[in-house]
Amino acid sequence: MVEGHKPLKVADIERISRFLLFSRWFTRQTRRVKADAFIPHPRIELSVSCTEELSESEIWPLGEVVVMKRPDNVTLYGRADRKASSVRKQRLEVERNDNPPHHANITGWSSEGKDAQRMKAVEIAAASILILLDD
Repeated sequence: MVEGHKPLKVADIERISRFLLFSRWFTRQTRRVKADAFIPHPRIELSVSCTEELSESEIWPLGEVVVMKRPDNVTLYGRADRKASSVRKQRLEVERNDNPPHHANITGWSSEGKDAQRMKAVEIAAASILILLDD
């Protein structure tokens, strides 16, 4: 997003993906995404990618970019996919800024406190589909 431009609206039916950088964010055996993958701490926004119009082979390089931009040593394990509507059901918003391409933020976490954030993260995780890189 160029400074001064408003974020782009993401439609409810669009798929958004949260790249899973820690094994503690999911359970392989039960194919379940954990709430920790959606906790915005320490920020007040959560980074995701808009992947609706992308093929599988186009999505994974976006995750590699996420890994490369991080200062810590993380691993791309997979992603959690869900529709933007599941985020809005928690009174949050998905704002696309395309910096880098296809990037968006889940916003609106406000200062409700960590317990309120966790409750919303639990619901978003429950609506997510786990897709592992080695599937």
